[in-house]
Amino acid sequence: YTLMGHWKNLNINLGVIKAGKARKVVFEALTDIPEITAITPYCGCTAPEKYNKEKGTLTIMYSNGAIPNQVQGPQSINKRIDVTYKTGETDILTIKATKIR
Repeated sequence: YTLMGHWKNLNINLGVIKAGKARKVVFEALTDIPEITAITPYCGCTAPEKYNKEKGTLTIMYSNGAIPNQVQGPQSINKRIDVTYKTGETDILTIKATKIR
């Protein structure tokens, strides 16, 4: 993986969020972004909606399900999404949060 950073933010922290309500997360691309060939989330709870070429935005829906019963207290979230380009480069985007009941 080559970490090129074709985005204004590679990491977005949602802060403290309540479990159970889906969240829309928008990553903003820099102007020189190469053609995207794949957007690969590492978890079924993060679904890429679309990359808007005109606006330079990638919208991700984070489903934000319930906290499992065995987890005591807040749950730390760190979700990875790989963006692969025609050039062969890959950027790793992450969504972070602290989820509470």
